[in-house]
Amino acid sequence: MTILTWAMSDNAPIDPELPDAVKAWNDRYVSPKMIVTSTKQFFDDFETSYKNVIPSYRGDYTEYWTDGVSSGAKETALSRTTSDRIKQAEALWAIKGKPAFPVDKFNDVWKNLLLYNEHTWGAFNSVSAPEDPKVISQWNMKKGYVLHAKGLTDTLTSQVLSSAAVKINAVDVYNTLSWPRTDVVYVSAALSKAGDMVKDASGKTVPSQRLSTGELVFVAADVPAFGKKTYEVAAGKGSGKGLSKFVSGSLTNGIYTVDVDNKSGDITKITKTANGRSLTVVDTIGFNKYTYMPGDSLAKIQSSGAASISIKENGPVVSSLLVKSAAPGTNGLTREIRLINGIDRVEIINTIDKKAIRRKESVHFSFPFKVPGAQVRYSIPWGSITAESDQLPNANHNWYTMQRWVDVSNANFGVTWSSPDAPLFEIGKITTGGLLGSLRLSPLWTSYTPQSSQIYSWVMNNLWHTNFKADQDGVATFHYYLQAHDSGYDSFKANQIGLNNHQPLIAGAASTDADKLFFKVDGFNIYVESIKPADDGNGVIVQLVNAGADNSRVNMSPQGVSALKLWESNLTEDKKTQLNSNFVLPGKGIMTLRVEQ
Repeated sequence: MTILTWAMSDNAPIDPELPDAVKAWNDRYVSPKMIVTSTKQFFDDFETSYKNVIPSYRGDYTEYWTDGVSSGAKETALSRTTSDRIKQAEALWAIKGKPAFPVDKFNDVWKNLLLYNEHTWGAFNSVSAPEDPKVISQWNMKKGYVLHAKGLTDTLTSQVLSSAAVKINAVDVYNTLSWPRTDVVYVSAALSKAGDMVKDASGKTVPSQRLSTGELVFVAADVPAFGKKTYEVAAGKGSGKGLSKFVSGSLTNGIYTVDVDNKSGDITKITKTANGRSLTVVDTIGFNKYTYMPGDSLAKIQSSGAASISIKENGPVVSSLLVKSAAPGTNGLTREIRLINGIDRVEIINTIDKKAIRRKESVHFSFPFKVPGAQVRYSIPWGSITAESDQLPNANHNWYTMQRWVDVSNANFGVTWSSPDAPLFEIGKITTGGLLGSLRLSPLWTSYTPQSSQIYSWVMNNLWHTNFKADQDGVATFHYYLQAHDSGYDSFKANQIGLNNHQPLIAGAASTDADKLFFKVDGFNIYVESIKPADDGNGVIVQLVNAGADNSRVNMSPQGVSALKLWESNLTEDKKTQLNSNFVLPGKGIMTLRVEQ
């Protein structure tokens, strides 16, 4: 049995002559017999005929077409962050129990995000004729999907945070994840006009700081899972002592110490001190190094020029260095290295003011960690992959795509690294040199990637010869977060770190409402991937993931209500099977629940 596409090309319409052609063939030839079919019918028939002999494979078929996402790096970053924000807006609607969930508007956001992320970025002649009006029009339409999604997400977030009963000079800090969190909060200038002083619910002053952006920042402690804490914003200066500061030319927050080369602006050393142990996870020249590859030639790689380094934020909550450089392919490069008082995380914010260049090019940032004998693992939707061992035969080994995080670990320690903006990365070395066009049989397509603790973030390229953008210009920003751990790889903790980085705490005008979800979710290695009100207004839809390899018991307990009603559900939110409040989720399993009071 062989399935054949009659159109023989992408995006072709249905051929009205197909039935007649198939009939004419079958009338003339005995074999092979042709059948007009659907993909589903073909595979149903194939399975019926050969189910006992079809071999089974298990693993990840790492994709090849993903390189194109960085041909529109700014829009791709916006798409990724918007998908995180709309999930947070859905969660807020469930947490607040707000009526009249606008199903159609949320569906419109998801539809536009899907249309942006569909595999083809541009017209067939986007590279050969980039000034063609049809090429320009098609890209404007493509880009328009994510701009529309972002604008509507902003509106929906403002709508869910609004309240008829508002507390004056106070903010609510919301946690949209399934565990309590202590993390940084950024309050807009509009929400913090009263002053720079912050007090918790007991009246205790919390260390705070007015940033150069105009935002007020502080660390919110123990914000409950799917809940909120309220803080007062008062007249007066930001107060409190913090550990985030500059010491002898190094940036420190009491946990991490970061050293920067004063000539290049690259990071040279990162040390974490915690639990009586000191871990040096970076100790080399060239960490967070800008790399520009003209054409696709590794021999011609260039880097940024001499750096100008200044203090951007000066504590006590946030301390950061700003590194400015000239850089090939750009009108300028800035790299901010940021530490938060008492928070176990290093933040890096790289901003490129890109020149429009239609010659072939690639842009990378280099992250050589010091983790001997490292194994690389990374997140995919609803799961994770161990590079090499979890990949299917003939999968892509040249580059990889992370959903939320990459973990580089040996048996004793490691680092979890993530970027909400830039999904593509390479392991050990830049493997994309020499891969212009479709070199199907090129030896440059690797079949095995030796494990390494050096990661390259592949943020921009225009290497493909069709469908993707010929150039990109303007300002694009890429955020990176890293957290060292003093033990081996832990799948739940890696997912926890990734979700914390992708779904920050949210500040809104304080309301008098309780804003507390009517149930709790508990379970070893269990996390909530998404939570939203049911489309019909009855209850909440929860998607659970077991990050561990072993079965785990989930406990759903009521909060503020007498009892819960639970069903296993699906994407159409049906009540499939009724469940007890305590049930088992298989290792690496996912389950959609419908929860009602």
